[in-house]
Amino acid sequence: MIIDAHQHLFRGFEEAAALANSGIVDQVWLLSCPCTKVLHGDEAVLEICKAFPDFFVPFGFLDFDKNADAIDEQKDKGFVGIKAIYPPKPYDDESLFPYYERIEKLRMPLLIHAAGATYGEGDKLNITTEKRRIGGRFMHVYHLDIIAKLFSDLTIIGAHLGAPWHDEAINIAYGHKNVYFDISNGFLVRKLHKIKEALAIPGFEEKLLFGTDAGPHLLDPVTKMTHFWEVFFSGNFTKEIKDKIMGGNAKKLLLNLVQ
Repeated sequence: MIIDAHQHLFRGFEEAAALANSGIVDQVWLLSCPCTKVLHGDEAVLEICKAFPDFFVPFGFLDFDKNADAIDEQKDKGFVGIKAIYPPKPYDDESLFPYYERIEKLRMPLLIHAAGATYGEGDKLNITTEKRRIGGRFMHVYHLDIIAKLFSDLTIIGAHLGAPWHDEAINIAYGHKNVYFDISNGFLVRKLHKIKEALAIPGFEEKLLFGTDAGPHLLDPVTKMTHFWEVFFSGNFTKEIKDKIMGGNAKKLLLNLVQ
């Protein structure tokens, strides 16, 4: 089973249907991200996921400008997980703890952008949130350390293996039973070397999730990325390790949360 644990909705129904019927992957975690001009938010994501409930898994957007109780409403609407990016303060600021407490209590996985920010000139990034939030400082991977310690029943999935902070991400995942990372996007060549190093650690293969950071309309890139990672893992590791990273770990995480 292949699960793409990191996708966004760029367009609409027809593109989502094409991916769902393509056979490229077996399941997609679709992440709401309304803080840019090119990605859709909660309502559009939920509509697509309800149309293809066996294929798309909806992750709602963590809006730090709303009360933490808003997460209850997202859960009631059908969201399975929560996606976080561009916080108003560092992720480990105590004022943000009520959000993590709520997500933990509701047994929802938190897929959190704990990596470098989108690169480029600020005014050309199509980001609609406050400019002070788009830097990488608030989203450094080491902010996950105290969150993982204080909310030990919260399932945390860091995005992009913490790129460019791969070593720090591996350290955090290794040190906390509740922290995982997807391997989508960012610093690919360096990431390949770091994944090889990390998978020398016994059991670390259970910490990684396949993801593309693409969208349902990008059938060709999703196909190429899926094939690339299957070939990479098949050529360097056992089938058991490949199967866990390409889908087994993601499936297990969701099953554990719904039980």
